Formats: sequence, structure tokens, C-alpha cells
Amino acid sequence: MNLMTDQHSPHKLHKRVRLSCLRVLHQLAASTTCAEAMAATSVGTPQVVPLLMKAIGWQGGSILALETLKRVVVAGNRARDALVAQGLKVGLVEVLLGLLDWRLEEGMDFALR
Repeated sequence: MNLMTDQHSPHKLHKRVRLSCLRVLHQLAASTTCAEAMAATSVGTPQVVPLLMKAIGWQGGSILALETLKRVVVAGNRARDALVAQGLKVGLVEVLLGLLDWRLEEGMDFALR
């Protein structure tokens, strides 16, 4: 039996794993405490906003990534200023404006720049 069929190719498995991680992150972001914890970063740990910004460009993950971004910056999150600062630092505003530009011909590749 060949385990490396098209359904189980490393690329497809990688895609399924990262989308599953995005779903978990989305559910965690519903909790204000978790959303606040996502803003707390230390040296060597990845920041959540750049990760979600990359997910905007994923096939099948863009809407969930945008919804997760919305959840983490809710009014009740006392650490949302840090998350907004992360977004400003990595150019999230330009990416979001690009999503609104209906004339954009390149698709969503700009999220990966």
C-alpha cells in the first residue's frame, strides 16, 4: 500500500496542518485572556499578527485569518495596542487596503511580500 498518494502528499498534509493550527488559533482568539496573551511576546517567540498576515495569503485560510485578526483586537483586549503596533510594523494596513482594491490583478500574493 502506497502511503504517499495524492491525498497524503507532504504538501497536502502541510496545508491541512497549518489550516488546522489556524482554526485552533481562531478559537483561542475568542477568549479575551488568550487574545491578550497573543500580544505578549518575548525574544525568540513569533508574533501573532505577522503569522496571521501570512495566513491571509493561504488558499482556504484567508477569511479565517481575517476573522482571527478581528477577534484579537476587540475592544475588551487590554493588550490590543501591542497587536496594532505589530500590524503597523509589518505593513498590515497596506495588505488590508490591498484586499479592498478590487482592481488588484495579482490575487492575494501581496500578503506574502
